Amino acid sequence: MARKLPDPGDRTANDPAVLCTKERVLQLYRNHTGDTASKMSQKVRSWFVSAAQEEGWDAALFLKDVETRHSAGCVLYKSPAPSIRFFIEGDESDDF
Repeated sequence: MARKLPDPGDRTANDPAVLCTKERVLQLYRNHTGDTASKMSQKVRSWFVSAAQEEGWDAALFLKDVETRHSAGCVLYKSPAPSIRFFIEGDESDDF
């Protein structure tokens, strides 16, 4: 199966995280599902978190832009300590 997200194996202890912008998350979602989503809905976030877990990321955190309060994207994190894992999807009230 082709990789959907950035490779967690490319992360190091000094560089453990990467930001996938809202535009990148939506493009990845559309490419892999065939859906035409244009907003960071709960469906898109759930798909992204599942893909991150499948591909070996230890954490996924969706962030809002400080100025617009709309989604900025998702930070993916690969822990140097493999026992740390957490995933945050948000809730439907956060559709933007």
